[in-house]
Amino acid sequence: MSDLIATATPAAPAAPPLIEVENLSVVYRSKGRQVLAVDKASLAIARGRTLGLVGESGSGKSTIASVILGLVPATSGSVTFDGAPLVRKTRAQRAALARRIQAVFQDPFGSMNPTRKIGETLGEMLRYNLQVSAAEVAVRLESILAEVGMGTEVLDRFPSQFSGGQLQRLAIARALVVEPELIVCDEAVSSLDLSVQAQVINLLARLTKARGLTNLFISHDLSVVTYLSDEIAVLFAGQVVERGPAAQVAYHPTHPYTQALVLAAPVPDVQAQAERRASRLDRGHADQAGDAHALRQSCPFASRCPFIIDICRSERPHLVALPSGARVACHVNAPMAMGVMTEASEETGDE
Repeated sequence: MSDLIATATPAAPAAPPLIEVENLSVVYRSKGRQVLAVDKASLAIARGRTLGLVGESGSGKSTIASVILGLVPATSGSVTFDGAPLVRKTRAQRAALARRIQAVFQDPFGSMNPTRKIGETLGEMLRYNLQVSAAEVAVRLESILAEVGMGTEVLDRFPSQFSGGQLQRLAIARALVVEPELIVCDEAVSSLDLSVQAQVINLLARLTKARGLTNLFISHDLSVVTYLSDEIAVLFAGQVVERGPAAQVAYHPTHPYTQALVLAAPVPDVQAQAERRASRLDRGHADQAGDAHALRQSCPFASRCPFIIDICRSERPHLVALPSGARVACHVNAPMAMGVMTEASEETGDE
């Protein structure tokens, strides 16, 4: 990934968020059990900024995206977009928001109708959302295709005639052609080969800068998220355990889970990789599908954390602000990062 373009910009003055998720919870019911997919998660993205949402599979990342996109109902909490409530919208109200909020999904083949030509798929976006004339459709399609590095000859082809990387470029074009205010990228590069990943990530970085896009970029790969994001939120078992400026979270992580993600990322140096492997935390198996009440009452990372103390098993940590600008939910590392050693944190280790 050495050829990726780092686009994170210096911290800007606080601005009202375009999208704000507050205490969002989503509970699924499966075989008589309540599965807590998202647990009081909060995040916000200001206009023109990119928030990277990172976490392992099953952490709740895609569920948050699905709530924002209106694909999954929220159990509790709120989501506001441009100051207006976003959850519990009617179908007609969601349709009216379609132009303002667009998505790029993981599987480029599954996101395109295989029976329709590319020109029909992209043109429909303009006709349905903007009601523009046929002549204007042609002009806009030529312009957006040029932005993603493709020519108008693709309009007369079917999705099966393209590679995964080409289709993902077309999926990006489809999302941007209606000039949305928010782009949700849900694992948008994870299914691509590494060399193609770099190309698509550079394309997203360039378009974000040129268009001043607001993005929610979701991935399990912390290194990819770091290149594209201004800020990062780390999700574990449906809870935000750390969030802050991208460089701070990626290069100076405070939460034990974020530290584990950093150590899990591959590096080109063989010796350094061996040292990382030797020092990796025991990641174990968290009971993310456990009883909802029990998960709410303790630290979700307690069963996998090497620094666990008694309070971790009985009390949920809340996000606290650190001098670095990050916010961390950890009974042990957050006080230490603030230069405060509590009596409990001095007794780290299993009893």
